[in-house]
Amino acid sequence: MAKKNVLIFTDCYIYGGSERLMTFLLSNQLLNEQFDLTLAFRNHKSYVDGLNNDLRKWGVNAKTHPVTLLSNTAFFHRISCSRLHPLLKKGIKVPFYLAERIGIYFIFNIFVMLGFLLRRKPDIVHVNNGGYPGARSCNQFVLCCRALGIRSIVYQVNNIAYPAPHIFARWYDRLIGKYVYSFITASSEARSALTSQRNFDPVKIVQIPNTVKLEAATMGRAQILAEARWPEDTFLLVQVAFLTARKGQIYLLRALKEIMDGNHPVLTKKLKVLLVGNGEDEDMLKEYVSENDLQSYVFFAGYRTNSVDFIQACDVFMLPSVTNEDMPLALLAAMNMGKPLISTGFAGILEAVRNGENGILISKSTDEITAQLKSAIIQLFERPDLRILFGAEAQKTFNEKYSEAAYGKALSGLYESSIVTKASY
Repeated sequence: MAKKNVLIFTDCYIYGGSERLMTFLLSNQLLNEQFDLTLAFRNHKSYVDGLNNDLRKWGVNAKTHPVTLLSNTAFFHRISCSRLHPLLKKGIKVPFYLAERIGIYFIFNIFVMLGFLLRRKPDIVHVNNGGYPGARSCNQFVLCCRALGIRSIVYQVNNIAYPAPHIFARWYDRLIGKYVYSFITASSEARSALTSQRNFDPVKIVQIPNTVKLEAATMGRAQILAEARWPEDTFLLVQVAFLTARKGQIYLLRALKEIMDGNHPVLTKKLKVLLVGNGEDEDMLKEYVSENDLQSYVFFAGYRTNSVDFIQACDVFMLPSVTNEDMPLALLAAMNMGKPLISTGFAGILEAVRNGENGILISKSTDEITAQLKSAIIQLFERPDLRILFGAEAQKTFNEKYSEAAYGKALSGLYESSIVTKASY
């Protein structure tokens, strides 16, 4: 019997966590045994570079198709990260924003998607979105699938859904909710948000926890410390994330500053913070580091395709996010590597991290997070036995709940059921 064709569609200008999850599908043994997988994505250089790097690293010969679509997200991100005057930034964005609002992008993208789908003729479509509504193209892709009679559509939502802002959005949601066979979320909170915020049928929403691959390091701890010019006995805290307000890097730096100003001579000598990623807050964070004389304690590694190397090198993995978080793959990667965790408690994180057993959960309140980060860092520095215990328990939790095999089995079952029952909806 011929394998069913599964077309995975995703749209992001940065090859980040939820994008890598789709690449994991391409290398999943069970899924490849049962289905013919193809990944389609909006063509963007940094995305292509990250994707190809992973496929080469894993030795995966996958079918991938970049698609030329119109979107302002990549361009606006570059403008936001530039050092132009804020008013000039806004002025540059205005004509492109208006072009998108009046529907030029929508019409162009619809024709491109219809042509692509007609050539590919998929049996099953797996749409991957960073959140909901997230990338507009994801909902447009659903409409195009339905227009061509494709009914086996699964739709993955990777963050907590926002409320519908107006009546048109609620009408649009009704169409998407009707046309999609099943929605996938990584956490029960994300599942509930799709129902409460966007009124999707809870019967159609399936929770499948995310997964990550265990990757071999290409750079060792010694090499990473040497790049930062830090000694071998460094107590290394690592965060892998976009440098943006919701990821909470500023609170980690404030906690570092309070530790440096306190009576912690041994910790002050050894503590270092390494931030992997880039984003619109990079200049602000570097300015804070400079103004507070923290240059010798903080290293900005920038965007790295080998971010897992930095996770493997750390003593503690940090995730002080303050909003809009669900189940970050970087956190799962740290668990898979047996790293102790300090994280705020959101959605899927609360299902993965058990406070005092495999990590430390801190408040996501911006009034409390700095003090609790400081306390947790000091505790794990002074208790190496806890670091060992938390790391072992984190790895055990990953193996029990987030393995590649479990993910492939759950997704395979969903794909099969969408084919079997597609005639009935």
